[in-house]
Amino acid sequence: LDILKLDEFNYFIENDFSNIKKIFTIIFLFILYICLVVLNLPVTPFVVMYSAALLGTIETIIYIFFASSIGVYFSLLVNRYFNKKVKFIRNQLSKMNLLFKPNIFYIILLRIIPIVPFSWITIYVSNTDFSAKKFLFANCIGCIVPITLSAYLGKSIIENNQSMLLIIFLIFVFLIICGKLINKYLTKKAII
Repeated sequence: LDILKLDEFNYFIENDFSNIKKIFTIIFLFILYICLVVLNLPVTPFVVMYSAALLGTIETIIYIFFASSIGVYFSLLVNRYFNKKVKFIRNQLSKMNLLFKPNIFYIILLRIIPIVPFSWITIYVSNTDFSAKKFLFANCIGCIVPITLSAYLGKSIIENNQSMLLIIFLIFVFLIICGKLINKYLTKKAII
């Protein structure tokens, strides 16, 4: 197999990628992203990076924002439906005394800062009576940062933009360090 070189890929994007192909690609990736979120599969950042490399960062950020919001809302509804039928997760959380009402601020923080996969938060919230509208609001605010970072990461990889890669890498490291510090703080707070 012949490997597509970076210059050939850029040529393809600039010359052979018509508006109709671009619209169909956006629709396909939009539906794929919603399905991945509903199924709680943690591969969505790769879809964002691929899309940004192929379609551009601004278009990707806009449509992924809406796909994320729709997918998270459906995921919450689907998880609530199954959690009412099979109360295994709710029972386990109750036994461990971990079932409490979520806070909008914590949901936003957990969406921005990668402490745990966001699908876990969706599953957790689906086991509570937390408002779906509040959850969707918190997701909309919190998803902007990871979507934007993933989109610019994908674009900078394909453009071989070393300075942008370094900046994004430093932001990711900063967010991970913040996440670890918040995790330690919350763990200590839970023990006390």
